[in-house]
Amino acid sequence: MKRCFSVLSTVGVIVFVVFATCYSLNVFKGKTDKYVKGQEYAGGDFAYTGNIHNGLFSGEGEFAYRGGDHYKGGFKNGLFDGKGKFEGREGWSFEGIFIGGKPISGSFILEEDGSYFKEGGESATYTRNADVDTFEGNGWKYIGAFGVRGQDGSGTFNFKDGSTYVGEFVRGYVEGEGVYTDKSGKKVYEGSFKDGKFEGTGKYFSSEGWVYEGLFQDGKFDGEGTLTTTDGTAVRGVWKDGKQVKRYE
Repeated sequence: MKRCFSVLSTVGVIVFVVFATCYSLNVFKGKTDKYVKGQEYAGGDFAYTGNIHNGLFSGEGEFAYRGGDHYKGGFKNGLFDGKGKFEGREGWSFEGIFIGGKPISGSFILEEDGSYFKEGGESATYTRNADVDTFEGNGWKYIGAFGVRGQDGSGTFNFKDGSTYVGEFVRGYVEGEGVYTDKSGKKVYEGSFKDGKFEGTGKYFSSEGWVYEGLFQDGKFDGEGTLTTTDGTAVRGVWKDGKQVKRYE
């Protein structure tokens, strides 16, 4: 499960939001006042070619950052605004509509050879409505909180195979409390996650009908727990790496 939840954090798609908004009006104004060369402006960290208004980038322009990030499109009050395309240094890009330095709608092209996008080039459509972020790709969808390093906060991830996770995310990974269900909607696991795996206290529902409730580590039964068989018998004991090593009478 871990690889699926790292879809967006792996390629660092949100980096440009921080990059864009960090160049606030005052920062832009100070640098453009100091490095005016016609319609070309060069600072220690960036280069800009395009229109300017009252000392701020405005209208159509092109912005290149020293680290390799590149943006071409509309500006307003020194921030990305309107239609534009941002290309990240890691090989991904976003093309669509920006408002106030942030993406509002458009498409991400994920070029990074990560664990999920092995073949690269898969696109994800992104929209924001009432501060709720939605990413939708080829058969998968994420709705929820999105932060500096990917999914961060509460959200819902629908997988290509039809299964669903609803719960907490940290830095693009499942971490915290959540519920995982299969494609039929049957609950598979509820409880604590870490790094996209069952970790801590949780409850696992097998397809055969038996249920384990107790401690997990690295996705396996590990620690004290109770396994309830299909006939209702409760087997209490201690598990290690998914195997029972001690049984309580």
